[in-house]
Amino acid sequence: MSRLHRLCIFLSIILTATQTSCRLIPNLSCDIKMTNEYIESTCGLYNGVRFEELKVDSFYDNKTPKIFRVVTAFKGRLDESKTKKLDRIYFNDSSGKYLWWTDTSTHWVYHKWGIQKERIDIRDTIPPDTSKEIEVVITKDSVVRYGRKPRVDLESYNSEPYLICPIKFKPDTWYYLNFSDQRYEAYLYVDKNMNYRIDKIDLPTNL
Repeated sequence: MSRLHRLCIFLSIILTATQTSCRLIPNLSCDIKMTNEYIESTCGLYNGVRFEELKVDSFYDNKTPKIFRVVTAFKGRLDESKTKKLDRIYFNDSSGKYLWWTDTSTHWVYHKWGIQKERIDIRDTIPPDTSKEIEVVITKDSVVRYGRKPRVDLESYNSEPYLICPIKFKPDTWYYLNFSDQRYEAYLYVDKNMNYRIDKIDLPTNL
């Protein structure tokens, strides 16, 4: 057997092993897709998605929001006992596979830079005895609240879920998307023709 023939066999074995190992390594990138029917993530939507509608005051040079006010917020999540497709949430499926909640009490102003998001209207809008922002944890059948009493009425949270998304997306509007996932978050921009553009933000992870 010639040296060239042996070299070709060796390279063929290396190539085959490389291709096989690549198929065994999962895709670590989380790709997000949204249409007027659903939102989808290749990393799964086990923790649901929180949408925050934004009124943007200023932008960065790359046209992403810099300073903005949250107008309203709503969250959807899937019921794993009723669907095996855990990477997609439909907006108008009333079968009970997906549940939605609204949060009308969040109207704060934020400064977003990089992966940081800082509230900047605290001194102007909240008196000293209510300066701690409440934490809201949404479960499948209720809203659990922690923290000191806010200025707004807590009844502005609905504890009963909706079967379909209660909020309609608006044209020429920005949204901030929180997946309760340490790997990524995103901006959504809906243009005047109701096309959906996702700008994903990868978050640093501790390896």
